[in-house]
This record gives sequence, structure tokens and C-alpha cells, in this order.
Amino acid sequence: MIPIKAGVISTYNVKAEFTALCQSNTFQRESVGTALSDFITAKLVYDLVQK
Repeated sequence: MIPIKAGVISTYNVKAEFTALCQSNTFQRESVGTALSDFITAKLVYDLVQK
């Protein structure tokens, strides 16, 4: 709830509780990429943070 109190996000951005998301009972994002693209993106972000 800290991001909501800090104004980073609003309750409008919250789709469900964490447990509901894990149980697949509610909104989920659709996977449209591949594991390779996820890895490349993570590596890019990691390298940028290391600079």
C-alpha cells in the first residue's frame, strides 16, 4: 500500500490481490513474447544499472 500512499499508483491500477493473481482467478497479462526477449531485456536493464 506504500506506492498508493506515496502517489506512485492509484487504486485504479490495482487489478487484484496477489493471492488471486497466483491462483489464476482474475485478470492476467497475456504472454506475447518469448523467454529470449525477456532475457535480453533483463540483461540490457542490468547493464544500464551497472554503469
